[in-house]
Amino acid sequence: MWLKVNEASEVITESILRNVDAMVSLTRIKQHDPYTAMHCMNVCTLVVAVAKAEGIDAATLPMITTATLLHDVGKTRVPLEVLNKPGRFEPEELEVMRQHATFSGDIMREEGGFPEEAIAIATQHHEMMDGSGYPGALKGDEIHPYARMTAVADVYDALTAKRVYKPAMPMHQALMRIHKNKGTEFDEHFVNLFVKALGVYPVASLVELNTKEMAVVYEPNASNSHKPTIGVLTMPNQKPRAAPMIINLARRSEAEGREVARVIDPEKAGIDVEQVMEEIKTKGESSERRRR
Repeated sequence: MWLKVNEASEVITESILRNVDAMVSLTRIKQHDPYTAMHCMNVCTLVVAVAKAEGIDAATLPMITTATLLHDVGKTRVPLEVLNKPGRFEPEELEVMRQHATFSGDIMREEGGFPEEAIAIATQHHEMMDGSGYPGALKGDEIHPYARMTAVADVYDALTAKRVYKPAMPMHQALMRIHKNKGTEFDEHFVNLFVKALGVYPVASLVELNTKEMAVVYEPNASNSHKPTIGVLTMPNQKPRAAPMIINLARRSEAEGREVARVIDPEKAGIDVEQVMEEIKTKGESSERRRR
């Protein structure tokens, strides 16, 4: 998945450079609300990565990229006091908030040049398979497939994002919550594809092994999502290793009986996962150069 995300980022960069209007619109979102702009980027990256895993042709990816980058552009018409309200919405505030999906489609039509598929992604990404979504209470195949794919990524990023009024949900827990609602809220096929692409333990998850060692998930395993490639950070006595030890849990000779026991909150553990991922990546690249 790490490789797929990097490839997705390249597709996104290329698409933005080719579509100045999309870049201008994304800038407009950032000026209105930086979190929404970051959310759009995250959702876009996830959707493009999953779209590539689905085998969607390269000619379609720029459209999906642009549409998902701007899927929440309608939030620029939602007052900030509603958009960023901590706590539960009053009924009238919820109604205003839910209008953003319709506003996204309106903005795309006003600016022109967006195909109907792109507009469908923007207007339908909150529709649910059982008809409980909005704005049109669409059901099943009434929802565009790319909007169904976007819905999974949209909720995943919202759940795992840290906000002033809520802590970030652990990635593993967010995946399980989405998986629990597949077939009712979310398209079963796209949930399965999303979980397979990210792995049961998503990349950058901090985990504790059955040996009491701590590790970071580096790469998922498409064949067995419970046995990803990890970077072991500590000894069983919790003393840190000099450098992460990369182990593929699917290889018995490497795993030596190790298994993932539970997911850990990196903030509580005081571990900078992004820094660790860079260390593992650098170590992996060095090993690859030595093999050549």
